[in-house]
Amino acid sequence: GNNSINLQPYKLRECSPQSMEESTLILIDMIKRQPTLEEIHLSDNEIDDKVLIKLFKGMEEVNDLALKKLYLSQNLIEDQGAFAIAKFPISPSARLEELDLSDNSISDFGLEALSKSLEVNTVLASLSLSKNLISDIGYDALVSSIQENNNLGLKRVDLRGQPNFYY
Repeated sequence: GNNSINLQPYKLRECSPQSMEESTLILIDMIKRQPTLEEIHLSDNEIDDKVLIKLFKGMEEVNDLALKKLYLSQNLIEDQGAFAIAKFPISPSARLEELDLSDNSISDFGLEALSKSLEVNTVLASLSLSKNLISDIGYDALVSSIQENNNLGLKRVDLRGQPNFYY
């Protein structure tokens, strides 16, 4: 069967901050009850670093998490969120193959952390960071990390649409 969940009809962003907290806890609980879940769509939900950090801490507690695709585009994710994500893909049980972080506010610092995690990651195949705040510094960190990992499964990286003033 199709082991995916799409929360787009139920917009987390329409929640009050207090409800957003509750929604995050409900989502974590759902993931813990359904560790076979392979795909989660959380795009366009005004998810910020605080919510994302909670979500990833919750996912780290799930034994044998089957999650392969995570869509987090069009949110409010900044570098602290990227740091939380960077810790996640290197955990032994991680199976994340596709990660979409496009249209957020991740800068070079966040990309450097994500890049560092790629040095030991053999599973992630697709990383989208288009429309963030990345400059040549971030690109250099990414290229360097890709060169460090001989077993890297990364086949696609999308960095299009960075603001012109970052070039």
